[in-house]
Amino acid sequence: MSEPDAAPTVDNDGYWKDVGLGKGAWQCDDDGGFEIKPDEEGAIFEEIPTATSERFEIIPYVLTVPPRTDEEHVAVFFDGCRYRLAFPDLAKSVRALKEALVRGGLGAGAEMTTGRRAVLDNGADDLVIFYRMVEMEDDKSVESYGVPVGCKILLGCDRRLVERARKGLGPGEDDDYWA
Repeated sequence: MSEPDAAPTVDNDGYWKDVGLGKGAWQCDDDGGFEIKPDEEGAIFEEIPTATSERFEIIPYVLTVPPRTDEEHVAVFFDGCRYRLAFPDLAKSVRALKEALVRGGLGAGAEMTTGRRAVLDNGADDLVIFYRMVEMEDDKSVESYGVPVGCKILLGCDRRLVERARKGLGPGEDDDYWA
């Protein structure tokens, strides 16, 4: 049996270089927002491992990500992209969150470094948001679902896909899922 490769070191920058490389993100602002470039995504979302963060006892050479400090922004994963939005008041309705995301560019079909994004034909009406796999209703507050401030794990889906799933169907024939 051969010996395992030597463990990477904390000082080996080349080994950890791409850990924070993103796959697609968008900053939602009222003016339509802008793309967060893949090489900036890890820092903006506070996901860069650091040498000063806590370590796993059994694999101490693996750097970890420190706790997030950004409690103003939430993020919704939709169509392969994370949409980041300043939304500190979680007492607002889910509908208000959806409308702010759409105003900021979610569902607009923007061309990004990582590819073109999906279009929501009816804007916020076509957006369904989930937290902990529970569909969030428009008229309820975001906080009523237990969403913490600064939450970065909301899931957004096109209503058409959700409706197909409720009928026991998968993605449509023209969906990128089949590509």
